[in-house]
Amino acid sequence: MNRTIVDEPRAADHSSPGVDAWRNRLRAAPRWTPGDAPMVVVVPHPDDETLGVGGLICQQRRAGVDVSVVAVTDGDAAYAPNGDPVLAAQRTQEQNAALDQLGVAAAARRRLALPDSRVDRFEDDLVAALMDVLGEIGSAVTLVAPSHLDVHPDHEAVGRAARRAAAARSIELVTYFFWTWHHRAPHEIDGELVGYELTAETLGRKFAALASHRSQIDDWEGHAPILDAGLLEPTLWANEYFLVSRP
Repeated sequence: MNRTIVDEPRAADHSSPGVDAWRNRLRAAPRWTPGDAPMVVVVPHPDDETLGVGGLICQQRRAGVDVSVVAVTDGDAAYAPNGDPVLAAQRTQEQNAALDQLGVAAAARRRLALPDSRVDRFEDDLVAALMDVLGEIGSAVTLVAPSHLDVHPDHEAVGRAARRAAAARSIELVTYFFWTWHHRAPHEIDGELVGYELTAETLGRKFAALASHRSQIDDWEGHAPILDAGLLEPTLWANEYFLVSRP
């Protein structure tokens, strides 16, 4: 997958003007360096580990930091509202291939298999599962999760559950975004965004991980891909952007 790295959102001729609206906010973001505490990364669907936080996962692993990934759903409802077990199996395989690229050990992956697009019905169960995972790791841990404002019901539900778990454990919460860049204006996100710089090697790994998600970036059983070039622009940025909340 050949991609051109960009330092910030492209100018207004891009097909997603929502992304362009973020240029000034992201340009002003201070640099952030994560600590070396173990990380638990919560991802609503297969591909979110790459789209929202792939660079952070990769660089933390290369620095020797323990990173665990909690896969909340198998993404089976991407094209079929009632779910597709064939797609679930495909996307699970794709996510495992992506996590191989990002350096996450198979033993550090946990699948919850909650219903895709209906995570909000199981928020209490998700909080309990996250508390179990965090408890296994110990008190010094960072939780990484999508924003509760990320304009997808599963992302929002996972974000809410992560906030509850982080508050209950009094631990650092790092919030990432994907749909926000396209569907929200900068003033809708409170707090100071920080920028996390990615190396060229990391970006190469991130692009390879993204290429694993064929069911989302190519046609699938006659369906047009969900992730078109416009939606994928944030994966080209030389920085990832987060909100960091400390207890």
